[in-house]
Amino acid sequence: MVEDSGGSELFRIHATDSTSLFQGFEAGDADDGTNNGNTGFGRYTLTSVTSGASNVAFGNEALLSNITGSQNTAIGTYSLNYNTASDNTAIGHSAFLNNTTGGGVAVGAHALSANTTGGANTAIGFLALTANTTAQRNTAVGTQALYVNTTGDENTSVGFQSLFALLPTSGAITVFADGGGGQVVVTSASHGQSNGTSVLIEGTTNYNGSFTISAVDTNTFEITDTWVSDDATGWWGIA
Repeated sequence: MVEDSGGSELFRIHATDSTSLFQGFEAGDADDGTNNGNTGFGRYTLTSVTSGASNVAFGNEALLSNITGSQNTAIGTYSLNYNTASDNTAIGHSAFLNNTTGGGVAVGAHALSANTTGGANTAIGFLALTANTTAQRNTAVGTQALYVNTTGDENTSVGFQSLFALLPTSGAITVFADGGGGQVVVTSASHGQSNGTSVLIEGTTNYNGSFTISAVDTNTFEITDTWVSDDATGWWGIA
């Protein structure tokens, strides 16, 4: 252990074979000194770890509460701060902040920050799946993707604010979206449709008869557009 002139700890190496390395105030303070192979840089990083092994934490309070969880990677202040599980990856400020379950990936500030026991979730983007708590096997790619989902399982959302306001729903809903309003939604058999048969397309119609398919009621759909004049293009609309 290396201290400054005032007695404050600056640097610490644990284990007789130097396999664990910590730098920062109280970083790795509880490490049991065995061959754990942990690395922590930043104030309070991996402070509580005892026998947890092969963890990497960079950023103040990253993996602060982790005790026995292993093979976690936390990069960013407060990332995986309350984590107690294994095999998680969190990159970004407060990513996976409250996580207690293993096998998840959160990349982006506050991604999956409210997640507690939801396992096997993947969130990539600022605030992606940020409200998720116990839902499992969700994939959200894009800023604020699946933003309000809390308990809905097995959803896939790709694009800026895709499925942003989706209430907790399960069943492999897939969305590809962009900020311009273009959107494709495919619902699964659990919504009363056969896989791949229910499609929502939104956007500006034009002369060649591109059309919109919109939801009318639960599990029902309506195709809307105006008839395009009969011409040589061969395109037509559906009213």
